[in-house]
Amino acid sequence: MVQQRLRAATGFVACLVMLLATGCSSTSDASTQPAAAQSSASDGPGAPSETPNKFGPLGPVDKELLIRVWQAGLWEGPVSEWAQTQASSPRVKEVGAKLAADHKALNLQVEPMAKELGLELPDKPTEEQQGWMAQLKPMNGTEFDQNYATIVRLAHGVIFPIIAKVRSGTHNEWVRIFAQTGITVVMRHMTLLESTSDVDVEKIPRVTPAPPTSSGPPSQAAPPAPGHAAPGHQPTQQTITLPKAQSTSTVSPLVAGLLISLAVLAIVALLRRRPLLALATNRSRRDAGYLDN
Repeated sequence: MVQQRLRAATGFVACLVMLLATGCSSTSDASTQPAAAQSSASDGPGAPSETPNKFGPLGPVDKELLIRVWQAGLWEGPVSEWAQTQASSPRVKEVGAKLAADHKALNLQVEPMAKELGLELPDKPTEEQQGWMAQLKPMNGTEFDQNYATIVRLAHGVIFPIIAKVRSGTHNEWVRIFAQTGITVVMRHMTLLESTSDVDVEKIPRVTPAPPTSSGPPSQAAPPAPGHAAPGHQPTQQTITLPKAQSTSTVSPLVAGLLISLAVLAIVALLRRRPLLALATNRSRRDAGYLDN
């Protein structure tokens, strides 16, 4: 009888521990849910800086890309046409003709996009780009070949990572398709310009890797070279914040230790009572035997 009571008490303590542990796990999971929901809400579309559109939200970096590509055509198109009369290298003339045609085609895409998306486009290149045009305008022959190929190559090297960033992060379907086209065009232009053998490679900024961090591989620093910068515009950095992972621990070490201690104390208390119960049982048996006699 005593052993049955002991087993029943031990089972009761074990059930109590399991119930308490389950309750702690539920409380822990519930406390992490609001944080995860808040993170998802802040990272999703519809941020205050975005403009709603039928093709998807249009962010500041999306608008900046369209402006940069448009202004690139306003200066690279004309100087590439100048190559037909001012360059001495047949290859530079050939490359200039291809670049002029590509930038004309790109701007024919940007103009209706900007109109549909409600974006106002500038009517002239940036002051920096106008300065490059003024620098190339009086040049002829080999001097034009080298400066044209080098300046335009540096400009493409600056806008390339910006287009790639938009392609990977935009939520606007139309801008995503355009950015994909832009990546292909810019890569082709860099290859064409380098094929002239007139690009001064020493003027191309070297990529210096950033110190490695625990969140991912080293990133590349943006080269401080001339680019397709809009007036007063600085490259906008898109930051993607991932939701925090929920804790895999169901019970904190402190709570687990407390539960184990309570269970041990309960079992010890039962074990200490066992001799007294046994003694009482033996006395009852002797008394019963005495009465029988």
